[in-house]
Amino acid sequence: MAPTLSQLIPSNSPESGVMRQHEASPQVSAANKQYGQTTETRFEHMNATEIEQSDARRIAERGADRDDLLLNRGLLFQHLANQRSICEALRPVAGLRSGRNAAVLDVGCGDGASLLHLMELGFSAQIMHGIDLRPSAIERGRRRLPACTLIVADACNIPYPDATFDLVIESTMFVQVAETTTRASIAREMARVTKAGGFLLIVDWRYGGRGYQAVTRRCLRSLYPGCDIVRSVGGALIPPVGRAISTWCPSLYFLIHRWCPPLIGLKANLLCKSFG
Repeated sequence: MAPTLSQLIPSNSPESGVMRQHEASPQVSAANKQYGQTTETRFEHMNATEIEQSDARRIAERGADRDDLLLNRGLLFQHLANQRSICEALRPVAGLRSGRNAAVLDVGCGDGASLLHLMELGFSAQIMHGIDLRPSAIERGRRRLPACTLIVADACNIPYPDATFDLVIESTMFVQVAETTTRASIAREMARVTKAGGFLLIVDWRYGGRGYQAVTRRCLRSLYPGCDIVRSVGGALIPPVGRAISTWCPSLYFLIHRWCPPLIGLKANLLCKSFG
């Protein structure tokens, strides 16, 4: 029997993951202008407040240092494994970094942690966009990454035209979406705004449990029927195991990662959208 993911890692944890060359779409410009009371009120009805309260409760229950790389030794090698998986998965799209008209979107971007990692890999901040349902997360992200375009928006209704982006990413979002119809709606929107021949990077947990939904290869094929899985690279080990190894025997972490594939909990999957 496959193990379950008993300790889900929040999307802004190190353990998880604006095109200035172009005019922003009218929908995006309107969304940015409305940011503040009007936008927040709109998304309160879509459970943005509940999401933020849930995040606060999780931090209170698990401790503020749970996701602190300097204070929590159990997190370090989990973080390194995830960074490695994303780097390996993105190798086929390395050319986008020098593309004059390239564009990247992070769906469920939080405070911009995944976008920051892309910048470390050589992607320009000016080509990167992010959307998130939580106004407070977007505000933090704007302060953190002022050169990126981050807006409050619903992943089920992404405010960009069809075929806008060369690369669309998500990190540990789908595993937290329990409703099948919502998952499908988000996936359709992500595929819609991706250019034909463009790519989607899905970084998520392949084991579920405690109300969380596993993101398996079969699931990805169902969510993205018009896409091919180009690469699938293992990231962090399932949290209880990975954190224990990172704390007590870190030198064995990547040996266990190599020789015990069932213990790998997170996968970085690169999909290519077909031209059809």
